[in-house]
Amino acid sequence: MTALAKSSVSVIVSGLSYSTATKLRQPSLAQDRNVRSAVSEFLSLNYKMVGSQPSIENWKEYAKVNLINDLQSYVDSRVTSNCRITIHEVDALVPRDASISAEQSCTQIAYKYLMPLTWVLPLQSGQERLDAEGELERWWKQVSLQSKESFQQQHPGKKWNVSSPKIIKKLKHSLKTVESETVVNRKTRRQSLGEGRIVSDDRDAPKRLAHGRFGQLWRKERRCWSNFACPSLGGKYSSPSHESVWRTVDRARIVGFRDTTATIPDAIIEFSGDGFVVGQIERIVSSVVALTQGWLPQDFMAIATQPNIFLPAPAPPPRTASRLYYKSARYHFHELTGGRNAFEDTIRVESDAERQWESELQQILSSVAPCTLEDSRWLQKLRDDVCPAIQEQLDESTTDLSQSLPPTNTPEVYSRTLSLLRGLVGASRWPTTSQARARVIKQNEDGSMSSKKGASEISAGSFTVVNEYLWSGPLPLANDLFPELTDAVFQLEEALIDTKSVQAAEGVERGSSWKRSPSTHCAVNRNAQFTPHVDSGRGLGQSLSLIVGLGDYGGGETYVQGRAYDIRYSPLEFDGWSQLHWTAPFVNERFSLVFFSPELV
Repeated sequence: MTALAKSSVSVIVSGLSYSTATKLRQPSLAQDRNVRSAVSEFLSLNYKMVGSQPSIENWKEYAKVNLINDLQSYVDSRVTSNCRITIHEVDALVPRDASISAEQSCTQIAYKYLMPLTWVLPLQSGQERLDAEGELERWWKQVSLQSKESFQQQHPGKKWNVSSPKIIKKLKHSLKTVESETVVNRKTRRQSLGEGRIVSDDRDAPKRLAHGRFGQLWRKERRCWSNFACPSLGGKYSSPSHESVWRTVDRARIVGFRDTTATIPDAIIEFSGDGFVVGQIERIVSSVVALTQGWLPQDFMAIATQPNIFLPAPAPPPRTASRLYYKSARYHFHELTGGRNAFEDTIRVESDAERQWESELQQILSSVAPCTLEDSRWLQKLRDDVCPAIQEQLDESTTDLSQSLPPTNTPEVYSRTLSLLRGLVGASRWPTTSQARARVIKQNEDGSMSSKKGASEISAGSFTVVNEYLWSGPLPLANDLFPELTDAVFQLEEALIDTKSVQAAEGVERGSSWKRSPSTHCAVNRNAQFTPHVDSGRGLGQSLSLIVGLGDYGGGETYVQGRAYDIRYSPLEFDGWSQLHWTAPFVNERFSLVFFSPELV
């Protein structure tokens, strides 16, 4: 908070920029640490004036004429030599809309990425690469001759009288797969169905829309970008069950090209949307390169943004800080009430000063991020290691799990519990799953939960029982309905603890004298394929969950932070409150028990 004095007026000012506001609100939406440059960051100021009316009028006049110069001098005197901040425009500071906020009022933000087109050329030296390079160089020379802006073609609507080379067309197609679908309304869908333009009713499948956004932007589909989040966020902030990773990408497009010291330019790619998860854009770029090269299938983006699939996107390219920068923020609702530019005539979108600043910024970034051996190594690893591993994971998802069914023998220690579980199913007494639990269980298109057993389907569900000898709080209904099962479940945990045969997930530290304490709660699951998530709440002292699988099923491994563990009659401890975990696909009947101790209220 800063206090200014001018013409006997006290002005108390507090400032909040878009990036700082998002950082305070949600860690996964904080400004990416690799983004160190910006074209037009927005700073909103809340201020209070104290003084006589003539003095306040003098202040307003000063704010319109001289404030920008004084602010620039103030900033220049306090930034280091390796940092540069230029104030493009300043509003007259007339309080017309007290509701505007740098972050909450923002309806769209945009970033730009300077991507070397050499990344999408064939890696293998030979005639194919020579032909691609030649086509790209000839095209760039022709485009450059038509340009009057020194290779700064930053007009998305500009049509050049030169046919784009195949590589550019492939790149544009790959970028198109990044964009969120605009979901048409029901009336349009019905009309299309009647006219035969839509052959199926798949568009009526449930989709998350961006409600509350301006105009038709609310019809953009929100997709889950958990697989594109920076690993440093951990499961807590990158889980698909967290609303912050569900974002829309309004546009992903080439908006221009920039000349380099080489004969092949950089493509200027703009990404705009309602927000981006930390690490999302740079991993999108890696994926787009792999798609353009043909190293990943064209439906990779559609698969990797499904909330029930863990498929980490390729690692980001080197030196992101020298290629990615923040472009701008839009405030559509405020612009609607305050005019096209939102702030009378003082704040101008795409002003000459802003364009000049961006041109200088691109020149600086390009000079420190040339194509090097580091880029070549990254591309080779992307082609030879990363993409084949992703493709292998995709292939595994289509494996016939019925061919991997284990023997039907059940260890004696599990017999009683398994018999009681099957008894509930046989008597059709399995209770309804809570809404909160159902949100992290994979559901069918009709909203039901089930798994395959031969040609038939068997229903899925989950409920919780409590160890009444350790828990002083209220007991769930399941304790009253299934007292024998409740006793058997917690007796089983005690037996497993005594055998000391519990495996530990990677990242879980246990001392040599470790012995698990009995849990207060147990989630009882039948045929529930959990999607990637972290548990809510905090552990009571132990913090670790214990899971074990029962039944005759194939597949169904538990994944913890990307590593698979076979839990069929093989208990596993993991930190469910911080480690991302989920269930692999399976066939036949699968029960699982998850023992845990939530925080006491």
